Amino acid sequence: MLNFQFYQKTKVLCGQGTINQLGELADHIGGKKALIVADPGMMATGVVDTIAAALKAGGKEYVIFDENEPNPPIAACNKGYEICVAEKCDFIIGVGGGSNMDCAKGINILRFNPGPLIQYANFAKPFEVGSGLIMVPTTSGTGSEVTFTAVMHDVENQRKISTRDREKLVPDYALLDPEMTVTLPKDMTGATGLDAMAHAVEGYLKPEAHVYSDPLCLQSMKMVYENLYNAWLHPDDLEARDNMLLASNIAMGGMADVGVQIGHGIGQALGAYTHAAHGVTCAWALPYVVEHLCDTEAPKIREIAKAFGLQLPEGASNVEVKDAVVGAIKDLSAAVELPMPRDLGFTMEKDYENFVKFVMREQRLLQMSARPVTEENVRAYMTDLLHR
Repeated sequence: MLNFQFYQKTKVLCGQGTINQLGELADHIGGKKALIVADPGMMATGVVDTIAAALKAGGKEYVIFDENEPNPPIAACNKGYEICVAEKCDFIIGVGGGSNMDCAKGINILRFNPGPLIQYANFAKPFEVGSGLIMVPTTSGTGSEVTFTAVMHDVENQRKISTRDREKLVPDYALLDPEMTVTLPKDMTGATGLDAMAHAVEGYLKPEAHVYSDPLCLQSMKMVYENLYNAWLHPDDLEARDNMLLASNIAMGGMADVGVQIGHGIGQALGAYTHAAHGVTCAWALPYVVEHLCDTEAPKIREIAKAFGLQLPEGASNVEVKDAVVGAIKDLSAAVELPMPRDLGFTMEKDYENFVKFVMREQRLLQMSARPVTEENVRAYMTDLLHR
């Protein structure tokens, strides 16, 4: 019998129109003036205007920091914090995908701890935080609105770093309002939805998975598989959008205390090298998670096939089941037009060795797999990836 734990702290408000409760939530944490963390792309969608209007209706002031970037660089967190201090903001709203929400977490750390921010990465130094963090996801993938992790880009060393604490980094509130996601561009709808799938699959196939995490991960996979294409094809389909927000959040409920593994090791490494969005690179890696664990986690891969509703021949072998699941993931990725490395200009001739090198640096995540990951494995997966 496996000993395990799970932790839930963030209060999550779900459903259309919940954004209008922002002012009330600010009252609960004693907030009077918000720093809204966004980026130029998010500003163009009009979502920040909706949030600003909700704050104003609730009697709250706000300042907008809109200079964050994908894979948030530490410098963006520092700049956001400087604005937070100069404008005397007392709570922070992260708006968008994981990049903006993680940036908001980084800024919140600096509100209560001396810099530099990098000293708190990878458990190097403990930190304290107080309340004052509200998340409004506009994507359906990262689940960062309820996680105890913030991933940032150490640009100088070309690597991603993470800061985590299951009690101190978790947001106070998250608002899952499907109306906030309808302006998400199609490419990001696809990529972030596949990121949610990656969380669910990787968590489900972890050795630490347990009776609490397994059904949540399976439910998330099922919801992504059934709703992502509709959300991508029909952006104003609020039912599909709502289901995708819930699927992303459920995946985090299932794997937050279990963690990710080889797929995110590959994804984070290639994100640092290619600067492609996190959801894109984790989606690239997802077939290799299933491939790698074909024998080690064969019964669970059969359950994934059932969650996808795949019709398999009676007595199908482990390899046949694996091939069907991998094929389904690749087909869904193609349906939502996920860009592949070659589409972004990366080739075997020019980038193969760097792909391998960067992935092999992520030993912490690679070795969280139930089956050891060798350089030979990585080379085989990178060869396949650069030919897809």
